[in-house]
Amino acid sequence: RELVDRQAAEYRIVAVKGGPHPLGPPKAVLRWANPTRITHFESCTYLWTFRGQPAVVACIFSVNAPGDPPQFCHALQSILREPIEVEREGRRIWHPASSKIEFAPVPAAARAEPSAAARLRQMKGLAAQFSATLIKWREDGSDREELRLLPQPIYRYESEDPEVLDGGVFAFVQGTDPEVLLLLEAVRTEGRLVWIYGFVRRTSGVLEARHRGKLVWSMPSSSNRTDPTQPEIYVDVLPR
Repeated sequence: RELVDRQAAEYRIVAVKGGPHPLGPPKAVLRWANPTRITHFESCTYLWTFRGQPAVVACIFSVNAPGDPPQFCHALQSILREPIEVEREGRRIWHPASSKIEFAPVPAAARAEPSAAARLRQMKGLAAQFSATLIKWREDGSDREELRLLPQPIYRYESEDPEVLDGGVFAFVQGTDPEVLLLLEAVRTEGRLVWIYGFVRRTSGVLEARHRGKLVWSMPSSSNRTDPTQPEIYVDVLPR
């Protein structure tokens, strides 16, 4: 745990629009294991926030067999719809211009409730209307796994943006390993409070998401994971 926490703290993340605005420190929002893929060391998902809202998510997990020197992969994804600059060990490693996450209104969702407790109940009910599927993880492409929704948000937030009243991050998991994140926000739009949603990939496999059985989001397998201009990047780390 100390090892992965220390690795997360080595990142310097800055929002550059109208800035610079340093982000941090990272928040450990979900400690997890994945017996399906035999993760041998404790793994964790971290969030960095900007003005109260999630800006960057990272999963740090082991990629070595027991008895070998520890080696980790850092899977980072931008959530912020603005440019960021990221350094590690004094070296600029990542600078995406935008997250490219697309938000849309939750179909037929009721108006956001006035109290925080009631909105949490609403969020949990809305999240349960969605499902997520991991496809073609095996080399032969024969698998299709329905992911499990954790019943509680892994992160609840209040934004400094007056147009965002409330928000939560939910995880669809394999074991307890997040493969897809669902963001739900109550936002003011044209004088009304509406619920919107967006999905964040947390795996290199093919993904689909549905709302009440209707396909609303899909992602192909992730092959280019080293381009520093893209909103997703994987970093291999040999810890000191």
